[in-house]
Amino acid sequence: MKAPVETILLGHLAVEAVARSAMPDPVFRETGCTFAVPKDGQTPTLGGPNTLLRDAITARPEAQRASVQAPAA
Repeated sequence: MKAPVETILLGHLAVEAVARSAMPDPVFRETGCTFAVPKDGQTPTLGGPNTLLRDAITARPEAQRASVQAPAA
């Protein structure tokens, strides 16, 4: 089962809310941009949320990771 990026980032203790929006991308045509709102008095850094995302990606079976590839240029 895949967890959406929003769900993963909401697991960070310093994050109050998360929203994801589409944006143009020259390689993929469209990609997502994620916005995180910190909880009062918190200052999340990229290290914490990036670690959560990396751990979620590496926890997926190898077959799922291999199926995600950039399109040919």
